[in-house]
Amino acid sequence: MDKEKKSEKKPFLVPEITDKEELAEVEKIASSLDGDEKVLFVVKRMPELSVSGTIFATNKRIIVTSPGMVYGFSYEQLADVKLTMESYSYTLVIRIHDETSDQTTLAQTKKMTEVHGTVEWKEDRGFIKGIPKDKGEPFFKLVQYGIKESKK
Repeated sequence: MDKEKKSEKKPFLVPEITDKEELAEVEKIASSLDGDEKVLFVVKRMPELSVSGTIFATNKRIIVTSPGMVYGFSYEQLADVKLTMESYSYTLVIRIHDETSDQTTLAQTKKMTEVHGTVEWKEDRGFIKGIPKDKGEPFFKLVQYGIKESKK
């Protein structure tokens, strides 16, 4: 008897989050998650670079936090993403699709994320700074995969 195995294609193995500090960060945003949304990766930003907060990659979006603030960018909203190496950390550069976003909401999001220091904006590009070197590449690959899957 032939048994077919159903395998889910993944770009790479995403390990279960087990670190207690990362789990505590997930708990802080749990009420902001959709019912079917799962946090796949957690990045604590580098406060020594004057950047605080946490960045999450979920199965639906990137979530950026700072004390008292939570903002998300769905993979459908993201037109492009790049990872740039700085002296001590990585910066994730995001570009938002203008045509898929409500312009008023996008303008408000840009303003609020910049005021709170979570994302620095230059025209249509957002710069999420302070990503530790050991977290940059896997986070970037996961976000790329999320964008690719959202286009299917």
